[in-house]
Amino acid sequence: ELRTELEQKKKVTKQLEGSLAASHEETQKCKEQTTKLQSEMEKQKMAMKKIEAETEKKLKSENEKREELRTELEQKKKVTKQLEGSLAASHEETQKCKEQTTKLQSEMEKQKMAMKKIEAETEKKLKSENEKREELRTELE
Repeated sequence: ELRTELEQKKKVTKQLEGSLAASHEETQKCKEQTTKLQSEMEKQKMAMKKIEAETEKKLKSENEKREELRTELEQKKKVTKQLEGSLAASHEETQKCKEQTTKLQSEMEKQKMAMKKIEAETEKKLKSENEKREELRTELE
């Protein structure tokens, strides 16, 4: 009976030893895989840090460019505002000039009319004087 029990215990012990060896082997494989995964994770962390640094650099560059563009836009707005003011002043000056030109043209027309009137009167007087001279000449002859 003891022998049977001992044989039974030996069998169980042998099975347990086999299971233990298999478990150790599995544990070793798991440890190796864990080490590999940790190594991969470290590589990924380093890659992520590199990506973050590059992204940060790009963002900084983009922000600087945006700020430059904003500054340039503000400058262009100021220049545009100045030009609009100059243009408005120029239009006003042009309008005044046109009004003055119109007045001067009107004055010139009046002067022309006056000159024609004077010419007509002078012509009339000359004609009258010539007729009188003719009369006197005729009378003298």
